[in-house]
Amino acid sequence: MFSNRIYGFSKTSEIDPSLDPAFAERLRKMCPRPQPDDNPEASRKVPFDERTSEKLDNVYYQELLARRSLLTSDNTLAQDPKTRPLVEKYAKDMALFQKKFGEAMQKVSALDVLINPDQGQIRRNCHLVNKARGQQFPVIRWPRAPKHPMLQMINWFIRGFQQD
Repeated sequence: MFSNRIYGFSKTSEIDPSLDPAFAERLRKMCPRPQPDDNPEASRKVPFDERTSEKLDNVYYQELLARRSLLTSDNTLAQDPKTRPLVEKYAKDMALFQKKFGEAMQKVSALDVLINPDQGQIRRNCHLVNKARGQQFPVIRWPRAPKHPMLQMINWFIRGFQQD
């Protein structure tokens, strides 16, 4: 997902020069060079935000400005002159970030969500296309509700902020 930024980035640079060098070195220690037969599902997972990965806050934007982003697309947010002012605002102002995040979640919650398979494909796993019609899928039963702050926030928006 991001190994192209820390291994063999270009003919002139092994590591993406837009990355903070110390951050790139930490990533290389955590994630060895990928091999052709590697299983991505079995590879180590790295948080998008090292400092507060279990908290919904504006640190992600602070990390972008510090050149500590995993994905090229995230890095582009901080480098593009059109989006950098927003990154800077959100990095400085937690209340603004929370307000804008809440507004965005309300807009997303108003989108037409597919609830009937005849309306289109409702994916069982967002990363994979479902099996052909007629094939059965195993029922996924969660032992307990996920407690990641982002999932809790989404659930609160959907249920009208009724906390568990």
